[in-house]
Amino acid sequence: MAIHFVGADPFAAGEGSAPAAGKINYFQGKDSADRVLHVQGFARVGFRNIYPGIGIEYYDNAGALEYDFHVARARTRRKFEWRLLMPRV
Repeated sequence: MAIHFVGADPFAAGEGSAPAAGKINYFQGKDSADRVLHVQGFARVGFRNIYPGIGIEYYDNAGALEYDFHVARARTRRKFEWRLLMPRV
């Protein structure tokens, strides 16, 4: 699953909060140089200014992905579009 925000800033910086317990290890192929070890996970991840004055935060709620939009007062009338992209099975 992927969420695409049409016309959004593709370089909006993401920031994790509420560090998750434990670490994540990524193993790709047989070469140990391709491994990424002890990566910190987060319970919440936010992106500021995906559009001017609009951000989004993703988080877990009892095993379900939820999200909140954060909208600055001056931007409450701005329209934006997002698409949910699902993989073909």
